[in-house]
Amino acid sequence: MSETLINAAYGGVFDVPLAMVVGDDKLKMQLAPYFNKIYYIETKKSLGRYAAQFKPMKILLEEISSTTKLMLSKAKEYFEIFKFDKPIEMIVELSDTSKADMVESMPLIERIDGRKVKLLSDEYKMIFEALLAITYICSVKI
Repeated sequence: MSETLINAAYGGVFDVPLAMVVGDDKLKMQLAPYFNKIYYIETKKSLGRYAAQFKPMKILLEEISSTTKLMLSKAKEYFEIFKFDKPIEMIVELSDTSKADMVESMPLIERIDGRKVKLLSDEYKMIFEALLAITYICSVKI
């Protein structure tokens, strides 16, 4: 699950469509099955885990500027609103069991193994806010 889909679904809670994304070639491929009408600016081509071919910054900034103008010329209704099918199940795999120990005390969270927790809800806003809370809880140094 990409951060873009997580955030697009949160926008969908408020009927806000996803109109433009700036990212690499891999993200573009990940989003293709979900969106037909977004404007996409490709920043780089991934060549490997630690290698990429970047666009020159001047060209990239020009593309962002011109594409933004095109995007703004369209009505909001042109773009797609992304929402997950209900019920929505979020499974989070944490980096270690002590983090799962802390997170499992949250309301509606179910521990499913040593490092994984699950939340099931029809309300994506609740899922999203739980994900934020998990992030905050797990960022605390013990």
